[in-house]
Amino acid sequence: MVNYSPLRRWEWITAVGILLLAAFLRLHAPGITEFKRDEATLSRLALNLAQGKDFPVLGIGSSVGFPNSPMNVYLLAIPYAAGNNPILATLFVGFLNVLAVALTWRVARRYFGAEAALVAGCLYAVSPWAVIYSRKIWAQDMLPPFVLVTLLTGLLGLIEMNPKRWAQFWHLPLLAITAQIHFAAVILAPISLLMVGVGWRRIRREFWFGLVGAVLLCMPFAYGLYQDDLLSISKVRDSLERSRSSNPSDSGTSSDGTISIVENSREVRSTALDYAWFTIAGKNIHSLAGASQFQRYLDEMPPAYGVFNLVPIGVVLAAVVLAMMAWRKSAQRRILVVLLVWLIVPVAAYLYTWTAVQPHYFIPMMPAAFIVMGAGVAQLKKGHGAKATVLNLDDRKALAGQHRRQPLKFATSILVWVALGVIGVLQIWLTVGLFNFLNTHDTTGAFGTPLGYLLDVRQAILDADADGVLVVSDGDSVLYDNEPAVWDVLLDGAGDVRFVNPDHLWVVPVEPTLLLVAPTIDTNLMPITPEVRPYKTLALRPGEGVYQIWQNPLPSVAGTRTAVDAHFANGVVLESIWRDKGELWLVWRVPDTQAGMQYITFVHGLDANDQRIAQTDLPFWPGEYWQAGDKVLVHAQLNLDGVQKLSIGMYRFLADGGYQNSELLDDEGRYLAQSFLLSLE
Repeated sequence: MVNYSPLRRWEWITAVGILLLAAFLRLHAPGITEFKRDEATLSRLALNLAQGKDFPVLGIGSSVGFPNSPMNVYLLAIPYAAGNNPILATLFVGFLNVLAVALTWRVARRYFGAEAALVAGCLYAVSPWAVIYSRKIWAQDMLPPFVLVTLLTGLLGLIEMNPKRWAQFWHLPLLAITAQIHFAAVILAPISLLMVGVGWRRIRREFWFGLVGAVLLCMPFAYGLYQDDLLSISKVRDSLERSRSSNPSDSGTSSDGTISIVENSREVRSTALDYAWFTIAGKNIHSLAGASQFQRYLDEMPPAYGVFNLVPIGVVLAAVVLAMMAWRKSAQRRILVVLLVWLIVPVAAYLYTWTAVQPHYFIPMMPAAFIVMGAGVAQLKKGHGAKATVLNLDDRKALAGQHRRQPLKFATSILVWVALGVIGVLQIWLTVGLFNFLNTHDTTGAFGTPLGYLLDVRQAILDADADGVLVVSDGDSVLYDNEPAVWDVLLDGAGDVRFVNPDHLWVVPVEPTLLLVAPTIDTNLMPITPEVRPYKTLALRPGEGVYQIWQNPLPSVAGTRTAVDAHFANGVVLESIWRDKGELWLVWRVPDTQAGMQYITFVHGLDANDQRIAQTDLPFWPGEYWQAGDKVLVHAQLNLDGVQKLSIGMYRFLADGGYQNSELLDDEGRYLAQSFLLSLE
């Protein structure tokens, strides 16, 4: 049965109220969100697409060891087309999830009435995990509205008695889009197959046109997989095995901060049920505060987790009631079956441990759970509101018995509404309190530095109007290291942005450059003139450290200087060597950019017989960051006992596993040797 009645005034008012509440929880203070390597990598792909630099056919890596589809990149390019500030993308994700709340309200209202819509909409609007999964640039956070429109088009086009042809056309393309946003949505496939089977006789040609559209939407991803030779079954199997074996322990902290149980044996386990339960209940959100801070957060909040268990308990009871209705051949039987399958399949799919299970895999299930709950409450209301016409003595006796039961049903209904109200208030309290806590406490290792703090640093860099920025952190790879990935996006458009890890080297740019020093770096160990101080510091959360901005600090190294001027085949020049006992500073001058080149600096200590008795090999600054005239200071530590000569040079690894030295050349470019020899006598 479908509810075609127009919305009453109170329905309009409550619907608007639900959406305003959902929008507040999802869109307020957008700076209180994580922006780490995954978010930055996805943002970089979307920015490149929005700026016309690249059209990706593969997305970022996934937790199952297989690359994601680029569909989430295409979606995220929409907000990034308006600007390069990640706040725009964060608000875009939040808006999508407000839309998901509206769609949940609409589905519940259409098939189960106003009371069901009120319950489902309110529960989804305030659900702690639904809110948490709405405030981050994450592929899976964009799923909910697409899950809902995919299933709604299936209901409209395949399940209802008067199918909509436009819905038949859009169902499969939407399924293709949704399944490619994140692999967690693949669980929609069996639900869609069920709807196709039920509505097979009502299928029209529009459905087949939609199938063609779905195939076309999958082509970029298929091409990307083909390019990387990932289309074979064996490759998929190997990826799944790697995802299972990459976490050998039984538990750990997942990327969303929750405790993740990793199953390395193929068997049926309750992990999926556990995750589904606390996701629907809104429990365990304290895990975002991390192992060292979660108890402090809980101490500031009311002990509400026990009350939250009433939500999944209610969902289970409502599902039983709806299953009984379907068994009795209710007019809504087909809709009820689809709804219950939607609720059950995500859990059933992960009961058998074919891959490591993550809590965010249950994002697609949340709307189903709340619609089921709403339908159950509506059925309770319908039960005590039924009327009968008295025709005879037996009917009057039956009606009298019914009226005697009405007060109990009415009281039960009131109790349910009061419980839902209390749960809603507590969930808002704990959710808002959590974000305030995360914004003011150091939760390093769990919830990362909120984006708002990073944007303050970004603005300070932009205000300086520098032509170049050198980010000093504990990594130099945009692909693999957190700080470079983050600042590659945040400083997009801020001039030439490069990265250096000062663990064993330092860079002196040839052009005036700002230095942005990450909190993880001990500036006392940087080889710069001691009296030079940063011109600006920006504090993060208490105890988390500060970012420092420096303007062209001069290098300072100790020891005896030996001028060299040794030229190598890759264009790099060894200008001088500073030696202080076993401490060596090698001063190199680099040529222009050599993208993709990663060289290794070696220093070999030779004895009087030219036998190697000491050695150190250190990664050089990546070639894509070079600018002609930049100087790179490499710090090498070597035991010089018995060393008579130093053999210094560079090499790089080849694709076949071998290596190739960069040869030493004379002033006219002719070969001299494989390395430069420095006598220590």
